[in-house]
Amino acid sequence: METEQGWKRPYLWENILPSNTIHLLGGPSGAGKTRLLMGWLKEWQDKGTVMGMASPKCRIAYTAMDRVADSIRETLQDFGDLSNSLTWRSMIGRGFGDIKILLDDFPGVDLLIVDGIGTLVPDGKIIDYGVVARFLTRMNLLCAQAKMTILGILHTAKTKENEKYINPRQRIAGSVAWAAYAETIFLLDPLNPDQASSSNIRRLWVLPRNKKEFTTDYRFDQNGVLTAESSTEIETWDSREEAILAAIGGGSDRQDIVRNCFVYGISSAAVDRGLKKLLELGVIQRLSTGFYVQGCTPVGN
Repeated sequence: METEQGWKRPYLWENILPSNTIHLLGGPSGAGKTRLLMGWLKEWQDKGTVMGMASPKCRIAYTAMDRVADSIRETLQDFGDLSNSLTWRSMIGRGFGDIKILLDDFPGVDLLIVDGIGTLVPDGKIIDYGVVARFLTRMNLLCAQAKMTILGILHTAKTKENEKYINPRQRIAGSVAWAAYAETIFLLDPLNPDQASSSNIRRLWVLPRNKKEFTTDYRFDQNGVLTAESSTEIETWDSREEAILAAIGGGSDRQDIVRNCFVYGISSAAVDRGLKKLLELGVIQRLSTGFYVQGCTPVGN
């Protein structure tokens, strides 16, 4: 157990992006993840901040596992001199299942941005918990050894109308392991998923593991750059609700839920309060049989 007094964790972005570990930026296809990121890098270069938070100068590289060089260059040109100041490379078709190739190709880099990080998962099994967990565990170990921070970009499932999630971190890709083994999660969503192509407003969820979570709304300007408009702190989900959801599983009655939650020290009265809150949020529903089931979108899938 570490007991060193006065220890302060190093951050690349103040209180949001801890050094020497892996983080993820997710969102549905077309949400604007790469353009959001390039805006952050431009702000970092010009002002020494990201999202208005202090960010020390460091060596940054960008690589895309699923984009050709001309596509990357075209995006960068919309952000002025960023195309000249940023080290970047297309690695399309390279490194499938081989994590270490990234570190070897970018020696001395402090932050490596990996667009299309899902292509590196062995055999493309991005929804397999065990495979993703082993992949991210090894990547975290390599980050610590190389003193490199990785920000991976990947798709999430498209949000459908009325879908509810008890914890937004669990929307990353198809396996809950993505959220469990990444330090900070960023999620970029169209405010209206059914009109993503015509709407120019996006909501960013910023979900650090050990700091305050918040959302920021962005708007595309006439140049296709995402500009922040407002930020709001969000409620951190109570572990009690997480335990109740786990107890419900694919469907359980109240008696089974109370019994399964007892091992977590959750009383029957607390279970009832938690069930009421989850029902009000629409995360779960109660069937006519008396069984509780998770709502439109089972959490963790």
